[in-house]
Amino acid sequence: MRYRTRVVPLSLFATAALLAACSDSNEPAAEDHTPVRLELAVNGTAMADDTVRLTAGGSDTVRVTFYNAGDENLDAHEDDHYSALTFLPATGLTSTVDSTHNFRHEVVNTLAAGVTGDIDIGYGHDAAADEHTFTVAYKVE
Repeated sequence: MRYRTRVVPLSLFATAALLAACSDSNEPAAEDHTPVRLELAVNGTAMADDTVRLTAGGSDTVRVTFYNAGDENLDAHEDDHYSALTFLPATGLTSTVDSTHNFRHEVVNTLAAGVTGDIDIGYGHDAAADEHTFTVAYKVE
């Protein structure tokens, strides 16, 4: 019995392999820059509970660290993402974003010890940082 051998150009094998390697299922997942939780530090000290403690009549550095659903720290994206601190009530507290770190704020406080309120912490793709908001309590000490 005679067998016929068919010659297939090598370029067809290379093309088939390339097409198989480029299927949709092999594409890397898009990076997730959506925060689902955050951590705060005041003057370099991590927040021990759910209340940010601020210095009466002084200034504090507040650093926000955002995490996505995969629990990945989003600091690597700080150059093109922003945060904002909004105090409620707004009287007596101002926040200025550090010009070199979009997730770090200088908070100036003219309030006396014992004052409490909330901080809305915003996150977004521009300086308004209004795409996602988290709320935490603050206490002036």
